Amino acid sequence: MRFAIQLVIDKGDTPIETQEIASFDRTDGVLSIHELGLTLAESKKALARLQIAITNAQVMNYSLRQRSCPCCRRLRSLKDNRTITVRTCLG
Repeated sequence: MRFAIQLVIDKGDTPIETQEIASFDRTDGVLSIHELGLTLAESKKALARLQIAITNAQVMNYSLRQRSCPCCRRLRSLKDNRTITVRTCLG
């Protein structure tokens, strides 16, 4: 049996985006306590990927909205194009 966790991003004005966050395989047949639910490692990995995906989507959306000039609505020129690291409480 395969389980998948997907993130659906609906921005309203663009097509819906779907990203697979994590997938897990479980054996069919005998169910043991060790295979019930997610392991701690699997849940940490899924949460980390979810945090990255949501943060990236929020930052991209914010950046696009802030790029237009509030007076004339033209796109402002970019002054820098570096990658920065943002620290959140979840990593």
